[in-house]
Order: sequence, then C-alpha cells, then structure tokens
Amino acid sequence: MIPEGCTINQMLLLYRHGARYPTSGAGPSTFAQKVHNATVAGFNVTGDLTFLADWTYKLGAELLTPFGRSQNFQLGVEYRQLYGELLNNFTEQDALPVFRTQSQDRMVKTAENFAAGFFGVPEYLNQVNIEILVENSTVNNSGAPYEVCPNSNIATRGSIGSALAAKFANNAFNATLARLNAQVSGALNFTATDAIEMLQLCSYETNALGYSKFCGLFSEEDFINYEYYYDLVCLAINISKPHTDHFLVFLLQQRTWFASCCRPGQGFPARVACSLHPHLPRCDLRSEQDFRQLINLFPSEPVHLR
Repeated sequence: MIPEGCTINQMLLLYRHGARYPTSGAGPSTFAQKVHNATVAGFNVTGDLTFLADWTYKLGAELLTPFGRSQNFQLGVEYRQLYGELLNNFTEQDALPVFRTQSQDRMVKTAENFAAGFFGVPEYLNQVNIEILVENSTVNNSGAPYEVCPNSNIATRGSIGSALAAKFANNAFNATLARLNAQVSGALNFTATDAIEMLQLCSYETNALGYSKFCGLFSEEDFINYEYYYDLVCLAINISKPHTDHFLVFLLQQRTWFASCCRPGQGFPARVACSLHPHLPRCDLRSEQDFRQLINLFPSEPVHLR
C-alpha cells in the first residue's frame, strides 16, 4: 500500500508467466516414460509406492495451467485496485498503456489474463496494447535474452548451476531412495535423478491437478534439499546471464551476506559488489574464472537458519 502522504507516479511490474505445465521432455515426462517402460518389463510395488502400479501421466506441456491463468487474472484485479488511478495519466494523453510480453503461448496468455483482470472482459480488448516480443535467436528480445546471448547456451557457461545442483543431489536423498527402493522390485529402481523428478511431479501435479501422491513420499528434509537444489540451479543460471540485471541474497554460514550485481557489460557481469564475507573486498567479475570463484563460496549443503 502507498504510505500516507506519498503518491506514486509510475509502477513497473516484471514477471515472465503464471503457473505452467512442465517443459516438453523435462523431468516429469522422462520419469513417466521410465515407469511406462518398467510396466512393460514388469515391476511390483508395495507400501507408499502402491499407487505407481496404475499411475498415469496427466500433465500437459509448456502452457499455463488453469491455476496459472487464475493467478494472472487475480493479479490484474489486485493491481487495478492498487494502481488503477495511474490510468488517468493515459486518459489525459488520450493514449493506451502498453503491456510487453514474449511470444511463447504461456507468456502471451499471462499478459492477456492479467489484462482481463486489470481492465475487465471484454474491456481489455480495446483498453490496452499488448506488444509481443518474438523469441528467436535472430531478434533482440530484452525479455528472453538467452536467445541472443552466445554464452547462455554454452553448457560450461550457461548451465553451471545445473551441474552443481546435480552433484549436490547425488547424495542429498540417500535415505529416502533406500526406503523407496526397498518398496519396489523388478524392472524399476530409483536414482537421485528420479528423486528430483518425483519432487517435480509433486509440484506440477499439485499445481495442475490439485493433489499429488508423490508429495507423501518425501520428508521435510527432502523438500528443503529440493529447494536448495533449485537455489544452486538458479544461482549460476541467473548470475551468468549477461543481459540481465540481478539482485541476489546469499544465506551462508548462518549469516546473511549480500551480493548486488550491477548493470552488466560484455560476457559475465562487468561489475559485482560482493560483500560475500566481512573480510572480502568489493570484487569485479570479469571472467569465467572469477565467476567460478564466486560459485565456490556457495555452501555444498543447505544452511538452515533457526
């Protein structure tokens, strides 16, 4: 809410899309194919895994879920309540506001559902201009810079976080995997990759279908490790995207340390104010080596603040 005595002249909202189905060929569908193949070969399950005997994959791919559509609509309603008076600026200039979005279906539908909540139906059809930015390697797109950033799609630079996360996951779910593998026999055996994919199914099925039996397979500690897995993924993916401004907060050694990545230049972010340790000076990330040194400061396991 706007503090008493203050006014807002402009509001900027930046986000990519609402809740969605998994990417085609991603972990959830890969796990589903593994279960299908094991079904053909034959397997038996007991205990917590009994549901797998007749489980089928029901998720879509790429698009917004029904909940995702409602998220965007409700957000539009909320922002109309909070900032609707800013429309007076456009009315006075006889102009329409512009909402920018990327060209993938879930991003376009995100903008449209937000606009429907903000302006109403069918009013949003003629009260806002929705500008679609094409996601293609030949077109500049500030909302999807990975298409025009050469480093982004080089695994050793753009996917450092995924490698770190996979290394962490190798030993993060040992107790749970031992328990689950004791409840299955035949052509099915679970690995650390499967643990991540089943946790993803917990997330996606709950979001899309309202409930997932995969959630009950895991402990609170597993969910903490699952969250940390994505902390590692996003840390390295996001900090290494040279066309994006970032704001990162690191929780290390039960101490909150702060890293603010300023306007980046070429390659890796040209200047990063790093107070990652009370005794470390401000530092510049000018190379991949500098970046990897920063990554090495990140703990190898979750830090739990109590």
